[in-house]
Amino acid sequence: MWWCVLVSSVVGQAPAAAAPPRPKATCAVLGGSVSAGLAWRRFESYSPDPDPVAFAERQLKRSIEEREYELRTDGLSVGKALSSLAGGSVEILDYAQIFYRNQDSVVGRQLRLAVEVRKCRLVVGLDLLVWFGFGDIERPRTKLSAAQQAEFAAARRLALQQRAFALLDKHLAASTATKTVFVIGDYPDLTKANPILLRPHQRPTAAVLAELNKRFHEFAAKRDRILVFPMNRLLSSAVRHQLELRVGDKSRKLRDEDTLQFDNIHPNKVGLAVLLGELRDLVAKSAPQVADCLPVIPPFQQLITRLGLKVGDLDYLATRAK
Repeated sequence: MWWCVLVSSVVGQAPAAAAPPRPKATCAVLGGSVSAGLAWRRFESYSPDPDPVAFAERQLKRSIEEREYELRTDGLSVGKALSSLAGGSVEILDYAQIFYRNQDSVVGRQLRLAVEVRKCRLVVGLDLLVWFGFGDIERPRTKLSAAQQAEFAAARRLALQQRAFALLDKHLAASTATKTVFVIGDYPDLTKANPILLRPHQRPTAAVLAELNKRFHEFAAKRDRILVFPMNRLLSSAVRHQLELRVGDKSRKLRDEDTLQFDNIHPNKVGLAVLLGELRDLVAKSAPQVADCLPVIPPFQQLITRLGLKVGDLDYLATRAK
């Protein structure tokens, strides 16, 4: 009767617990004009000149070739680039938009959609903080000395940053169950930015910029689900012509003329490829638990090809910058 014992023992066993469902691989892209892919070509509509190259030449006060114009005025949003690489394997939600004011309401809505509505496991905001430090600020109501004005402006910019920190903390708390990881860019040095797009009074001083970055890095270090994306390091390296990366089997140094559009603010497709490669490496190293929320991002040479460029375009841009 051995089979009776076997059957009774099997019948008496509790059914095995079902494995918990694997969390959905969903990434939300938040932020402003860098993440939204603002292109220089957008500004052609403000020019009465029907020739866009001539318009750019007047703005930059130098001659521009047509191919150079194409390479340095063409932007693409981070969300669209990730979606094209994903091919449906990962859900990419693109909430980035061009905005200059109402930071709290715009960014708060983006965070709410990503965290509370769609419950994304990965949130990418490469320029989410920019207008919480840059931009117009309240003016003093009384006449102040130059030193007092500088102190007043610094305090207002740091107060803006504190509002961003409050928003991030709110949505960190709201995403405890999903354990959402936030990749947030620090503050870039936009000294060379086009003065029409980003006016001098809208920029923090070098000392305030350093303090903004110091405070953000300290804030992120105390929160294990916030990763700092090094926007400042990448842009500063490019400006110094020291942005080094592998292109095929060779090491190459890229410059701001290679990676930025004519406004010296927004990345062209070469710069976008640099950002995506850095994002891939940062998530793989510091948050591998959400690496499945990104598509496969290939090495730089293959990536620029996927974005519609050729390695020869880098050589061409190098000749135009001389």
